[in-house]
Amino acid sequence: AFLLTPSVSAAQSTGKVARLAVVHPLAPVAMLTSSGSPRYKALFAQLSRLGYVEGRNLQVDRWSAEGRANRFAEVAREVVRTRPDVIFTTTTPLGKAFQAETRTVPIVAITADPVAMGLATSLARSGGNVTGVSIDPGLEILGKRIQLLRELVPSARRLGYLAREGSWEQPDGLYLREICARIGLTLVNTAISAPFDEAAYRNAFAAMAG
Repeated sequence: AFLLTPSVSAAQSTGKVARLAVVHPLAPVAMLTSSGSPRYKALFAQLSRLGYVEGRNLQVDRWSAEGRANRFAEVAREVVRTRPDVIFTTTTPLGKAFQAETRTVPIVAITADPVAMGLATSLARSGGNVTGVSIDPGLEILGKRIQLLRELVPSARRLGYLAREGSWEQPDGLYLREICARIGLTLVNTAISAPFDEAAYRNAFAAMAG
């Protein structure tokens, strides 16, 4: 919405229709509407306040990867191919998938630490076409959580790490391994792969119990 602000008056006067791609890693497209989720209700309400109303001067194309992480790159390619004016998405993996597909289309993303994850060069200046909001205070919080676990269960020696497939070699996985090695904990990796459904989680928990 912020990226669209400078061209509000121009869009209204020329009759141009802005094109917004809304992409979610899991939720069905029916939920990506003002009536489907409070979060998207807030998004479209703010767009309306800025002068963009769906069906009038705003076209919204909705996409879902349906919980299949192995489709993120494919979905990103399909979305970029439609040439939207702005892409709005959530989660770091989807943000990175879009960043790999385009360096020109503005991407607004809700992610983990964008600097640590390679989405931005700094919080002050992204250094590219990705902006948005981070709800992650940084990798250091992972170390604090590990320390808290050690205080709660001093006898713990093995810690299960449940994360999406591939996370083990990502910055968060590498950082956790380093912290655990430093304080004498063995980190046991259990990867969950797409589709992220109940069966996948049950299998992962069964593997961790073993």
